[in-house]
Amino acid sequence: MTALLEAIGIDKVYPGGVVANEGVSLVVQPGEVHAVVGENGAGKSTLMKILFGIEQPNAGQLRLEGKPVSFANPRQAIDAGIGMVFQHFSLVPSFTVYENVVMGSEPRTGIRFDRQKAIAEVQALSDKFKLGVDPTQPVRNLPVGQQQRVEILKSLYRKARVLILDEPTAVLAPQEVQELFVAIRSLVEQGQTVIFIAHKLPEVLQISDAITVMRQGKTVGQVKTKDVTEHSLAAMMVGREVVLRVDRKDTDQSQLVASCKGVRVVNSRGADIISDLDLSVHAGEIVGLVGVEGNGQSELLEAISGLRSTAGGTITIANENIADMSVLERRARGLASIPPDRLSDGLATGATVAENIVATRLNDRRYVRNGLLDLKAIKAEAIKLIEKFSIRVAAALRWDASQAATCRRSSWHANWPSSPSCCSSTSRRAVLTSAPLSSSGAPSPMRATPVRPCCCRRRTFPS
Repeated sequence: MTALLEAIGIDKVYPGGVVANEGVSLVVQPGEVHAVVGENGAGKSTLMKILFGIEQPNAGQLRLEGKPVSFANPRQAIDAGIGMVFQHFSLVPSFTVYENVVMGSEPRTGIRFDRQKAIAEVQALSDKFKLGVDPTQPVRNLPVGQQQRVEILKSLYRKARVLILDEPTAVLAPQEVQELFVAIRSLVEQGQTVIFIAHKLPEVLQISDAITVMRQGKTVGQVKTKDVTEHSLAAMMVGREVVLRVDRKDTDQSQLVASCKGVRVVNSRGADIISDLDLSVHAGEIVGLVGVEGNGQSELLEAISGLRSTAGGTITIANENIADMSVLERRARGLASIPPDRLSDGLATGATVAENIVATRLNDRRYVRNGLLDLKAIKAEAIKLIEKFSIRVAAALRWDASQAATCRRSSWHANWPSSPSCCSSTSRRAVLTSAPLSSSGAPSPMRATPVRPCCCRRRTFPS
């Protein structure tokens, strides 16, 4: 059988000599879900950008249905039947679903936009592929899972035969993941081909038919899903045997390092988002916040980190109330925060990695002398942290979400060698983390705390 899409010997080297892809090969058969897996920085996203025309390879060849092709831009890839849904959506929130889907390829009657035809066509696609999206809803009113389906509809509307999904489950709650998988299977049953980029191995084994494994910019193997296990796949990804279960060491968790007492947070209308909330975090402990999205998890982390004011209660670190302190004052006491959206909220993406790492330390005499930046010292610190935390960078800054998180963490580690990752004030780490209800493939916290809607007027955290 002739492969639908092939990448043969693809090389991609960014200015500065960073090798993103080296001799990469990929063979995708028609009508399959083909997963591409690898650790963060393995070169998966770069390869997909080459397939979609965003990047051009330095060497190698692409073939579509056995014929050599090259894409100078995404428009050429779209015209050839290749669509891509990025991890960060490109939707206009104020537009409706159908307006977002047809934008740039609007159906017309004469010279006028045929609104009813656009709605009917988007509704037909949604019904055909079991996406369950109302075309007349404004995008800003849709949950993340529905917005992702709008992105899929955009590609299907443009006659995509190959649909590339870049880390599609990263932003979804578990129930939304299963709904997405139903939609993917419906796509395949009706003749579409899906390339599924991921690193959550249970999800890969559940949804894919074939798997290509990448490591350090190279292809290390292509296998049928039915022939591998989670353990063997993990070993291919990292190049050694791995232990999928973590044996936690006993730690002394008797010391209270951070707490919230009776915390209340309100929205712009004065309605309670968080009400009478108590929380305690001990040294050497990871505390997880779990619950359906929208029940105050994000607002709580913002209140603790100083990005949102509280309407009542106390937030303490090392028995000191920080509720009225600025963000810088909280940082000085060992509090660090990594936001959910690292690209828009955690980093200056137009700046270099070095500039991001020192951005919060401009009063540090190691990097600023007599009011001037010591560029050599800043560069040396950046190189040290890049090597220590395996941040994959090019001369021109090219972020993906995982590397953004790594850079963000390295910045906190550089500030405090004792290494608080999210919420701590002692040399022993304490971490508070938030996630949707039970995420497959994610490490579990030491202690999970359910978050309920604040309107129930109950303590959201057990004592």
